[in-house]
Amino acid sequence: MYEETTIVTDQPRRAGRRFMVLAAVLVASLEVIGAIGLMSIMNPGGAVADDLAVASPEPEQGIVEIPVLAERLQNNQEGFTRVYDVEIYVQVKASHAARIRQELASQGQQCRSEMVHLWRSLDPSHLNEPNLRTASRRLMGQMLERFGRDARTSEPIVRDVIVISGTGFRAD
Repeated sequence: MYEETTIVTDQPRRAGRRFMVLAAVLVASLEVIGAIGLMSIMNPGGAVADDLAVASPEPEQGIVEIPVLAERLQNNQEGFTRVYDVEIYVQVKASHAARIRQELASQGQQCRSEMVHLWRSLDPSHLNEPNLRTASRRLMGQMLERFGRDARTSEPIVRDVIVISGTGFRAD
């Protein structure tokens, strides 16, 4: 019997490897060319650094915090009375600060009364919020109703209401 011998050549295998190496080199060179092109497009040629001069706002445009209420307020929505140490401030533009202070001096007790009633009507979950956003939002609605909007810009005169409160304690 004779033995059959086969001769294996590596030429088809080498041709496949050469093609893969050539394709990898081609892809890598295209990526490098693309990166260089992108950098040339994004180059801010002619950019000049600023001297970092800080422009201070006009005195009328600054924000002023005005204290409105600093008391102990009660809430009994849970079935028992809790007492909270509360401070409420409003943020307004400096140009409106004199008007707000004047209105608080003349009608401050009515404003205070509305705030106390609002505090007493809040749900306990609203009083346990870490940032008291629900109370602030409802108080902001009261301030918008009371002080209105700027006639020129139609922005609310009261920019924000800041509520500072402790966690409250039972008054049993």
